Amino acid sequence: MDEWIEGGRKGGREGWREGGRDDDDDDDDDDDDDDDDDDDDDDDDDDDDDDDDDDDDDDDDDDDDDDDDDDDDDDYDDDDDDDDDFDDDEVAYILTKHTNVCLVSRITVILTLNVNTVFSKCF
Repeated sequence: MDEWIEGGRKGGREGWREGGRDDDDDDDDDDDDDDDDDDDDDDDDDDDDDDDDDDDDDDDDDDDDDDDDDDDDDDYDDDDDDDDDFDDDEVAYILTKHTNVCLVSRITVILTLNVNTVFSKCF
C-alpha cells in the first residue's frame, strides 16, 4: 500500500519522511532496524514469561498461608497512608469552608429575593 521513497515511506504514519522516520533522535532509526532481531528475542522472552507464570503459581501457593495474607493487608494499608493527600483536619477545614460558602450564597439569594420583593411592593 505504501510507496517507499529513498528509504522512507510515503503515506504512512505521521512522522515518516524521505530517508526514514523524522525523529529527534537518530538512534531510533538504528533501533528500528534492530526490531526485527528483537522479534526473535521476544519469542525467547515469551518462554521466560512462561517461566515467570510458573513462579507466580508458586507465589499463589505462598498466598495460602495466613501470615502472607496479613502481610498483604498491611501493605495495602501502607499504600493508603502513603497517599495522604489531606489530613483529617484539612478535610474538615475544606468541608467547613465549602459549607460556609454555600450558606453565604443561599443567604445572599434569599436576601436578594426578599429585598426585591420589598422594593417591588413599595414602588
